[in-house]
Amino acid sequence: MPIFFILILPLWSLCVALGVAFCVSKSRRFLSAYLLCCSTAGLVLSITASIGGILLLTKLQNSGHLPQNSLGILILLGSTPFGAMLGVVIGFFAARAINRRLGLHNRPAQSPAVQLA
Repeated sequence: MPIFFILILPLWSLCVALGVAFCVSKSRRFLSAYLLCCSTAGLVLSITASIGGILLLTKLQNSGHLPQNSLGILILLGSTPFGAMLGVVIGFFAARAINRRLGLHNRPAQSPAVQLA
């Protein structure tokens, strides 16, 4: 749990601050949805998967069906990154849908040769 307060929460706060700052810039506005949605969904699903892994491990230990201690360690250490990656993917598709609905997308700058034609 200390990793949450030392690493994950400050990174999420930084992504949210950058997402809000990118709302102001017209050329970077499309990135705002990605930063906000991906980081928030990753945080929420990371916490949810971690709690789910702890509850699953507790249930397995109480029922006596836990074959090895290494499986318990794998459940505890694997659930948080799995939830975070799944949340980032879900947040990516949500941000993409938001950008499409708002008409925001990355428009590459036109080269001078194209502007002259």
